[in-house]
Amino acid sequence: MKSRLDAIRITVTAALVAIVFSVFGAGAAEIVFYEYADFAGRSLTLRGQARNFADLAFNDRASSLVVLSGRWEVCTDADFRGTCVTLERGEYAQLDSRLDSRISSAREIGTYRDVEGAYRDHRRGALELFSGEAFRGTSVLVERDAGNFADLGFNDRARSLIVRDGNWELCADAWYRGACRILGPGRYADLGPGWARQLSSARRAGTGRDAPYVISAGGPRPPQDQAVRMVFYDQEGFTGRSFAITRNTVDFAATGFNDQALSVLVEGGSWEVCTDAFFQGRCQVLQAGSYRRLEPALQRSISSARFALPINGPPQATGRRDQAEIELFEHDDFGGRKFAARAAVEDLNAQNFNDITSSLVVYAGQWELCEHARFAGRCLVFGPGRYPNLRGFNDQVSSLRRIDR
Repeated sequence: MKSRLDAIRITVTAALVAIVFSVFGAGAAEIVFYEYADFAGRSLTLRGQARNFADLAFNDRASSLVVLSGRWEVCTDADFRGTCVTLERGEYAQLDSRLDSRISSAREIGTYRDVEGAYRDHRRGALELFSGEAFRGTSVLVERDAGNFADLGFNDRARSLIVRDGNWELCADAWYRGACRILGPGRYADLGPGWARQLSSARRAGTGRDAPYVISAGGPRPPQDQAVRMVFYDQEGFTGRSFAITRNTVDFAATGFNDQALSVLVEGGSWEVCTDAFFQGRCQVLQAGSYRRLEPALQRSISSARFALPINGPPQATGRRDQAEIELFEHDDFGGRKFAARAAVEDLNAQNFNDITSSLVVYAGQWELCEHARFAGRCLVFGPGRYPNLRGFNDQVSSLRRIDR
């Protein structure tokens, strides 16, 4: 009888957790602003209030946007002043004259819990490590990312631990390498074989999908003076039903051609196609040409597409991908001294590169850049791409880390 009651309790608890997640976890309000009409150019994703877009290097820049969830108030002045307009869920390919290149603040209004979006509260956590089983022996409290437990005098010593707040990724090697696993809040009395006395680093779990603010490089607008089309077919060899686009399309669901394409004809330029709406999921750039049969990963999977590169080819690279995953530059347009990184840097003072970054290139992954050492203060996440100027974030970077591993 007891085991049956326990099973019922587990089932009910799981159901409650699912309900709570559906209400609060999956329901985060989200809006994406684009630099140009038709969802082109650099973009800014918000999941919390932004009182001043100047702080996010995006003031008076948005010409189109997509409300993914929630109801949003966007305003022409900071602190939600000036002309304010409430926007419902949907696509806004060209903002009208009231808002075009004039938005300075935005907040979600009422559908979900009020979220300020203060980045210093993002991915908070507390983790206590113990040298013995069942929380005995010496201990150390970790409240921020720890890239090397040797610095704490606790490398390869933990046999039990308590996650007091947040979700934590724990790894066997320093700097979040080797075998890793994520633990949520709870008491772990025995880490067991393969983990006891083998932990060397820990960081609060989270990705760009969780961050309150995310900047993406995006792509240019399709040329207005040239016929640049991309044609999708629902059968191989350019047969069956077809669907053509000449501009960035954020969601094929609205076209009746979602997850339908088996072959593609790119008549000009280069286009990025993605398996999820809003240019997310697996993405691949297709150059001008004929694709009689898409590769398996893209077959009947394309949900969005956007112009990727100018007709005359990609911009000149500023560095080598095999040398760095991110490069910081002293001046705008990738000029001056530069600093390349493949791993987290807690304090750029040590690299003689503190508070001088004016442009950057992200070659791989999503990187969080913060205005203070040890990832404190105001932070922004940058996705892959070239950022010739940082505007409101110019000369303010003091630490950086990749957050999508």
